[in-house]
Amino acid sequence: MLLYTSIIMEFTISDQSKASQFAFLFQNIRVFTETINFVCESDHMFVQSMDSANVMLFEVKIQKDWFNEYKVESNINIGINTAILSKLLSVREKGHTLQFMHSTTNADKLDISFTSEDKNVYNKDFTIPLVELETSLLGIEEQESNAQFSMPSANFQNIINQLRMFGDCLSIKCDESAIKLGSKSQDIGEMEVNIDINDLHEFEIVPDLELNLNFTLHYLANISQFSKVSKDVELRFIENFPMQIVYYLDETEHKLENSISFFLAPQIDNN
Repeated sequence: MLLYTSIIMEFTISDQSKASQFAFLFQNIRVFTETINFVCESDHMFVQSMDSANVMLFEVKIQKDWFNEYKVESNINIGINTAILSKLLSVREKGHTLQFMHSTTNADKLDISFTSEDKNVYNKDFTIPLVELETSLLGIEEQESNAQFSMPSANFQNIINQLRMFGDCLSIKCDESAIKLGSKSQDIGEMEVNIDINDLHEFEIVPDLELNLNFTLHYLANISQFSKVSKDVELRFIENFPMQIVYYLDETEHKLENSISFFLAPQIDNN
């Protein structure tokens, strides 16, 4: 590995559970966008991007303390091609520590290393080109949800994949007593999933409210594959606003600060 005299940004993930989370997250984010900006500041990393159809936006927030090592000498935006990032992360093996480094020596490159003390797991070094991105961050105003609930993320993925077999649109009906998820098509028929609110890890709704919302199952199928990042998923709804789907990267009291959030616009009912 090269020695750098002026490191601008460097972080290391040696915790194997977190290394797997990070690798899976950024290996699969390519399904939504071709490029991303790593916004690296002294106390946190932030990534925000939108899909090409402007239907879905995602945010990744990771605080400094989540990493085993994290150092940023000056705030910097690092533009990365997601296909390249996905390709190199796909060759990470169990036992590898991840190290990302950017320096003035290689100002237009990002150096990434996978290292291991296990002699059967070989060290791997990469240097990838950076891309210039002229994007501005969107400010998302915090709003009180009309309804929200959490459930095992694997269950959410299974339900979405099953509903997609029967149609392209997810219908959500939610009130104080029940949650119903459905899809249908003229040729195949319809499917409805009834979720007992007593079986949920968390459930909140505005009293006397009845929500009826529709979302594209294609996007939800891609989002639900991030079930491997977290054991639970949190779903938040505001009538006539995008739904928010949150996977937390840890289960500590700081989990709100370490997460990936997806904001998916509802389908408009023209009937």
